[in-house]
Amino acid sequence: MHVSKSTFDSFCGANAAEHPFNSIRITRNAFHCKWLVSKSRGDTSIFRVNRYHLIPTSALSLDTVNSIVVNGNAFPIPTDLNDAIDTMEWWGRRVSPMWEQTLLNLLMEDYFKDKNTPVVRHQCFSFVAILLQERIREQNVATEDFDNVMFHCVDWFDLNWNSNMHFYELVIKTLRWLHLHSPLSDRFTVTPQHVPVHVVTPTRVPSYISSAED
Repeated sequence: MHVSKSTFDSFCGANAAEHPFNSIRITRNAFHCKWLVSKSRGDTSIFRVNRYHLIPTSALSLDTVNSIVVNGNAFPIPTDLNDAIDTMEWWGRRVSPMWEQTLLNLLMEDYFKDKNTPVVRHQCFSFVAILLQERIREQNVATEDFDNVMFHCVDWFDLNWNSNMHFYELVIKTLRWLHLHSPLSDRFTVTPQHVPVHVVTPTRVPSYISSAED
């Protein structure tokens, strides 16, 4: 699974200025990112058709990473989203498999295909809003109430957004707002398991991890 230098250079020449490739480190012979995301074609199981998968590059050789990216079988996750992807892989998929799949679908089918670099703040709100909408719909609320909560959530997010906050902490704080202070707070039974009072943030990892350096 080796990609020639000329093929690698040609790919970078055509794509390096576009999202998501302009949001990772690219050296003279390698892509350096922590995560890749791919979409299953369902060749081995009809139950995995159109499912999205996170792949840690630390589990692959550098040649393999280069090959599957250049061949279009996976996309690199931008470095500034490492916190969000760490959270999804470590915690989010257990909270809601639908949340993880919807988030990855949004990345691949919207942000990456658009090729323009999005604002991280807007991306993070979109990611959190997916889970919030799922939790609100579980309460069988009227459309007007749903819209009202999301409107208030935008105001809350604007006041509390901090680029230095780990994505996990941002999600937990937003869920606490939904359960304790939102217009629908009386609908929820708050428990420490669902909305922790004291957030223990995962250790922040390096901005990129790859199997080798050039």
